[in-house]
Amino acid sequence: MPKQAVPPVPQSIMTASRDELDNIQLEIEGNLPEEVQGYIFIVAPVGTVESGGLPFPDGDSFLNGDGMIYRLDFNQKGKVILKTRIAKPLDYHFDEATKGTKLGFSNRGILRFSLLLGARNELNTAFLPVKFSKDEQERLLVTYDAGRPYEIDTDTLDLVTPVGSNKEWRPEAPLPYLFPPIFSTAHPTFDTYTGEMFAVNYGRSLENFLDTIPFIEKIDERFPGVRQFWEKFKGLEDFVYLIRWDGVTHLERWTLVNPDGSPVSIKQTIHQIGVTKDYVILMDTAFSTGLDQLLTNPFPDNKELERILRDLLESPPSPDSIIYIVSRSELQKGQRPALNEPEVKVVARKVVIPLEAAHFLVDYENPDDKITLHVAHICAWGRC
Repeated sequence: MPKQAVPPVPQSIMTASRDELDNIQLEIEGNLPEEVQGYIFIVAPVGTVESGGLPFPDGDSFLNGDGMIYRLDFNQKGKVILKTRIAKPLDYHFDEATKGTKLGFSNRGILRFSLLLGARNELNTAFLPVKFSKDEQERLLVTYDAGRPYEIDTDTLDLVTPVGSNKEWRPEAPLPYLFPPIFSTAHPTFDTYTGEMFAVNYGRSLENFLDTIPFIEKIDERFPGVRQFWEKFKGLEDFVYLIRWDGVTHLERWTLVNPDGSPVSIKQTIHQIGVTKDYVILMDTAFSTGLDQLLTNPFPDNKELERILRDLLESPPSPDSIIYIVSRSELQKGQRPALNEPEVKVVARKVVIPLEAAHFLVDYENPDDKITLHVAHICAWGRC
């Protein structure tokens, strides 16, 4: 057998239990420093209501799965106590109740979807601590790229409430789903100086998705106008809303447009955003999504045929990182969709940085309008 070029992914990373644990005292190797106190919170996918944990028996992506929240408690001298809970929004309970039926959800790449009910909000990616001006202590949000953030009770680890109502988030598809698919960011941001949280809500037009198919240009040559026809028929549009929340009142949002007035179009995903004293930073990140995401093990017994099919449906991810910069001085009175207010447009300025990235840090201070980004290069990732 040929020698493997890179070491395999450790099996421990690909394995997870869905057991929810209470007050488990962990074994400690060596001595725990006496000054250590507080909590560590971790969240990670642990499979679905059907899989019983990870790995999936049929090889589905381990990134698809309900979020398990782990809390390590260091507040008892010389002890570390573990508590875990699965994040369970309303769609989780529908997933549990409908499994094995025609109404049920199934895995589609890294998403979990029901043709009749809509999309799961699996809340399996990250946390955001927030402390708004009227809060006495910090609160903790759990997040996911394809859904609203939720606040969690840091004592019980149960979900408390979503951030914003359904009316305040625009779905990707204008269909009457009970759980409409929502594109957001797994890494919203919070300004500890002003007490403001920033997030995004975006959508991609069908034409945008079709552009991810390598041979679409040949289809255009043979059948002019096909993409425009489907765009109108399906009703999907490119849109990006920048959202601001003060922790008390309704969500406030702005529609982002280019300097020429056209809508900002996200070609991949907005996995992370950042905030400085005067600007909000959005990145079109190197997590590519396209129509091939709808395929989950189309040919279980023929991986080579699956690879060929995916190559036909998926273009290479962008070799550049696209940055959009929004001036906070222009974020005056925004639209409050809960109150049926009209949209408010704000110009986002586009910057192209060579090489791919998915995460970044940004300095809060921006002296003389100079923004300092700290970006880690990551080879683009086509998730499936």
